[in-house]
Amino acid sequence: MVSGIARNTAESLPPHATGDDLDAPARAGSQPKWRIELVSEEPAITISSRDFKRLDQLLDSLPPNSYAGADLLRAELERAQVLDPKQMSPKS
Repeated sequence: MVSGIARNTAESLPPHATGDDLDAPARAGSQPKWRIELVSEEPAITISSRDFKRLDQLLDSLPPNSYAGADLLRAELERAQVLDPKQMSPKS
């Protein structure tokens, strides 16, 4: 799951810029004075392999469409860093 905000970092690009405005520097052969950044708002997730397995099995056991948040939970599990339980710090 990708989320975040796109942020225009150019001060010279008008807020109502169109696709033509964005392509103009490339057509003119010059470097654009702007760039778009994707800023992630999601915190890192670290989970033990034991908890990952439990949650994964729980999701697999659900009937289709029975839990509205199942896809979101699956996406969070997919982006998580999975560690051996012995590697987990007590505060994780």
